[in-house]
Amino acid sequence: MSPCLSAFEAHKLEANLLKYQIIVFLQKRPFLPAIGVYLVSIAKLSLFDVSTIASATVAARLLLDIPTGYLADRFGRKQATMTGILIASLSPLAYIVSPDYWGGLAGSVLYFGGFAFVSGAHSAFIHDTMQALGREQDYAKFRGRTQSYSLLGNLLVVALVPLTYEADARLPFFIGFLFLFSAFLIACSYTEVIPASGAGAAPSTAAVLRSIPAMDLIIIFSVYGIITAAFDNAQQFREIFLGDFGVPYKYFGLILALSSLSAAAMGHVIHHLATVPPLAFYVLDVLILASSLILIGSSHSPYVVVFGFLLIATYDRNRIIIAESIALLMYKPKESKATLLSIYNSFPSIHGLWVSLALGISLESFGISAGYVVFGSGAGLTLVAALFIYGAVKKRRIPPLRARGSVDEPAGAPVTGGTIPAETAIQTPSP
Repeated sequence: MSPCLSAFEAHKLEANLLKYQIIVFLQKRPFLPAIGVYLVSIAKLSLFDVSTIASATVAARLLLDIPTGYLADRFGRKQATMTGILIASLSPLAYIVSPDYWGGLAGSVLYFGGFAFVSGAHSAFIHDTMQALGREQDYAKFRGRTQSYSLLGNLLVVALVPLTYEADARLPFFIGFLFLFSAFLIACSYTEVIPASGAGAAPSTAAVLRSIPAMDLIIIFSVYGIITAAFDNAQQFREIFLGDFGVPYKYFGLILALSSLSAAAMGHVIHHLATVPPLAFYVLDVLILASSLILIGSSHSPYVVVFGFLLIATYDRNRIIIAESIALLMYKPKESKATLLSIYNSFPSIHGLWVSLALGISLESFGISAGYVVFGSGAGLTLVAALFIYGAVKKRRIPPLRARGSVDEPAGAPVTGGTIPAETAIQTPSP
């Protein structure tokens, strides 16, 4: 704990951590299993209509990810978190009020647009809180444990809430609204942490981009984006793949439940990866992606295929916690945490535009099994080669990351360790 904090102030900040865990659980969409059925059977949308909604949602995220991170750093990370959750809480109401194409479009864009505000801001806010408490080193561990608890709770909610659909198709969405609005009210009660360097001193997005070495933007950020997009897209064909192997449809729900349980278990140990060197983590990331896809595509056993998909789902749900933790360690932002994380997390959306196309072409050209092997092998070899080049160039030309300053330091500033001042001031919200 920082020596400048009183016991009361420390208690208020500790309460932030409990509130964060509750919000992470509440912000899951309990109405998620009902969306597809609702859009097709109630809203009478075609599959093409649904695909255009998905495309519009991706476009909205691309437009909002980076600007919302800057707004969070400029005007307050708590305020951005509150705003984002409030916007997202309107999403289930859109499905209820307008059960047609425009309601489906509004529901999807409102949810993901709202969480464009939350993604960088909320992580940065919790990092600030733990930093003020002197527990910054436990950041990855805390988020991993939070992920575990939320997945276990969400498993029960997602299993029970869809049962209300038969009574009234709108009920799952109304329950979803109650969850999200409750999360908004809890976020309003956060005790805000204001860095001693001063509120409102956030550098511009352009300044943050300029402060990141070009090699990092070209290779490290892109590798993270490509891997994340590949993990996401590989799971889009899971049910089709399992169906081709003769796995009965009735077991699909059980497989999803097992993936949630295994991801929850991994959440308790994933923080150990935060101690490995950044480059080693990215190489491990690539190897897990490539080996999983090759295992799935080359196996003739449905049990091995199910294991491969479970491995992907389990690791994918936890890896982003470590990736964000490593990004904060590598660049040591002070006033630009949310902007940095928003830039970082925009790369999966950017690369997702072509990764999904590349995987689709691979599956269409070689068949679903061989397509996974070809895509996994090609992605693995290309990304490992890119990381090897990055490591070789960095070793020859650029001082170690720990010897450089933070991303907030202007060009030509004296080289420092990039550490963040221990002094913090907290502001308790007005009753």
